[in-house]
Amino acid sequence: MADMEGAGQDAVAALRALLGAAHVLDDADTLGAYARSTAARPTRPRAVVYPGTAEEVAGVVAIAARLQVPLYPISTGKNWGYGDATAVTSGQIIVELSRMNRILALDTELGYAVIEPGVTQAQLSNYLAEHGGELWMDSTGAGPDTSLVGNIMERGFGHSPYGNRLLHIAGLQVVLANGDVVNTGFGHYPSARTTYLYPYGLGPYLDGIFTQSNFGIVTRLGMWLMPRAESVNHFLCSVDRHEDIGAVVDALRPLRMDGTLRSILHIGNDLRVLSGGMVFPRDMVPSSTALPDELRQRLRQQAGVGAWTVSGALYGRTRQVAAARHAVRAWRWASRCSR
Repeated sequence: MADMEGAGQDAVAALRALLGAAHVLDDADTLGAYARSTAARPTRPRAVVYPGTAEEVAGVVAIAARLQVPLYPISTGKNWGYGDATAVTSGQIIVELSRMNRILALDTELGYAVIEPGVTQAQLSNYLAEHGGELWMDSTGAGPDTSLVGNIMERGFGHSPYGNRLLHIAGLQVVLANGDVVNTGFGHYPSARTTYLYPYGLGPYLDGIFTQSNFGIVTRLGMWLMPRAESVNHFLCSVDRHEDIGAVVDALRPLRMDGTLRSILHIGNDLRVLSGGMVFPRDMVPSSTALPDELRQRLRQQAGVGAWTVSGALYGRTRQVAAARHAVRAWRWASRCSR
């Protein structure tokens, strides 16, 4: 334990020399803030560092590797539902990448942006509104301060036809565990023009191993953007009984498989919907971790939701959306969606 404490102190000193004292914090207030968690066993970090460039990230990783101090990287720490800003174990150094918030490139002809991990949904949305012409970005429900890169690395999903975000990126820049910096796909060729257009390059496809893993810290990627749709129609249906959701999914399958439904479909039960607007009613359920069936049904009725809720959207030209809407209406009557 003493050796670990000494290594931690040495690491903090070396990191301050690299990044400056303002970007390496280990005061009680900072550590307490990063220890707050909804997890059953929150942890307390050794320090929190804020690198501003990929080169600084590489320097941080090299110091940690030399001193055998574990790191826990986050982007903005606000990808609600995809992990936690609190480190996995106590004593880790949190590497927060929110200072790396540059939009490095925007190609309005080919439809992509090159972004760093600190770029948030709100930042890119506002940037596209001013500079993006007819381009849209896919968005999640996690909020405006959510990091796009952080969400993608957790294989997060949004709502649009580009909602499977991991399938709509190319050209990762990654700092490996020894401090080396690699570029995936065609990015390892300095003059490549397709780095952010074609994800595979030559040889094995590497991007997936950096998602939900600790093999490296992603410091840049190309995110594909979609053209503004001529027409968008959202749809929502409610399933009154839990046992009827199977028939609804079976009825949706052919519409998804034949391309009628191009957007991500969200299917959530009543607990998922209710938890978005309330906390567990401990005053009503003082001695259990589950809602009694009668109370659960009463809360559904008060919120106006069913046992399951299905949502999606139709994107495309006006005639395309009209045809898809007709098919969705037929599906609704054939399934057990009540509205």
